[in-house]
Amino acid sequence: MDIKELILTHYKSRDFIKQHTYFIENPKKLAELIDLAKSDLNYPFPQYASWWLFHISRSNSSVLLPFQNQLIDCVLENENMSVLRNTLGVLLELPMTEYKEGFLLNRLFHFLQSDTYKVAIHVYSLYLLINFTKKYPEIKQEIVEIIKIKEEQAHTPALKMGIKNYLKATKTIKIKD
Repeated sequence: MDIKELILTHYKSRDFIKQHTYFIENPKKLAELIDLAKSDLNYPFPQYASWWLFHISRSNSSVLLPFQNQLIDCVLENENMSVLRNTLGVLLELPMTEYKEGFLLNRLFHFLQSDTYKVAIHVYSLYLLINFTKKYPEIKQEIVEIIKIKEEQAHTPALKMGIKNYLKATKTIKIKD
């Protein structure tokens, strides 16, 4: 079945969790799903394609490993809030890679600093920055400074928890004076 048809068949019921097994069982269809998530088509196609990817990553992230570079490209090239949120969530389930590492790091900083992005994008960026901080401890000071500003604006429990979890996970990483 065509992925767009599959989305149209199921998007009203929003029963995508059951449907993600189709892609796990047919991994060749994952490339099409990622292309659809990266596309500039109108709602609901990119949003639901990325939502499926999110649920697939929670269920069996290893099937997405061969597509990790395309998923990173999706984060680097996309501005759709739903697609970004879902794709960042997928990247949380995958191991770090050096593919476009500097560009991804800059993009995560951009997400965190900008007030135009939704809270989930800020939180997922913080969680992804945990591994970057472990790899590059010198960035912790800049992230902590951004967090200080964000804490003043943190009106949602999700952002407060994201900040708390980042600080806890990086507590032992020393900031150089």
